[in-house]
Amino acid sequence: MVTLSTCSGEIYFVGLGLCEKHITLEAAELLRRADRVFFEGYTSFYHPDVIDALNRIGVSRENVVVLSRRDLEDKSGEVLLREVLNGKKVALSTIGDPFIATTHSVLKTMFQKKGCRVKYVPSVNILSYSISSTGLFAYKFGESATIVYPRDGILSTYPYIVMAENLKRGLHTFFFLDIDEERGPLNAKEAVKLLLEAEKIEGRRAFSEEREVIVVERAAW
Repeated sequence: MVTLSTCSGEIYFVGLGLCEKHITLEAAELLRRADRVFFEGYTSFYHPDVIDALNRIGVSRENVVVLSRRDLEDKSGEVLLREVLNGKKVALSTIGDPFIATTHSVLKTMFQKKGCRVKYVPSVNILSYSISSTGLFAYKFGESATIVYPRDGILSTYPYIVMAENLKRGLHTFFFLDIDEERGPLNAKEAVKLLLEAEKIEGRRAFSEEREVIVVERAAW
């Protein structure tokens, strides 16, 4: 456990967008400036060429470290904190926008409490991209939720409940789909099956095979 209480380094939360062309000039500048670039790919399914893309904007492969869910969540981002507390300029790069995922917001708060300098570089994210590309209106969306794989045989009906409440208010629901490090990304067909199972459990008549849905995948690829 890191116990140092002062912070002399910097942490950059850098969004890479949904494809290489979405990487902004500001993002490229900070990534090149960083002493170490960490890439987190578990909160969003990323194209395998992302490391090549970083290399093309001037970030050496040797300077990129790929992080796992365990590195950021189970270890509370200790690997990042250690580098920053030692005075390093560290970049945490992610697909999309960094703060769409709650994990990164928690990390940001942690660094701020340590007195570290925090820099945020926004980018195109899957939520805004999907809404705009489908022609739907942002103000017609209610609360969003993530449809997750069943854990230990238990199905989470929370996404279904969110959708049911949104429907009461005449609002659309945006669902993120789970990404498991072992099973990979949950696909739309599996997600629909889980919602149908949740309907049987909750019985609010909010979802059926007749319900119209829009699936967005491989956005901007």
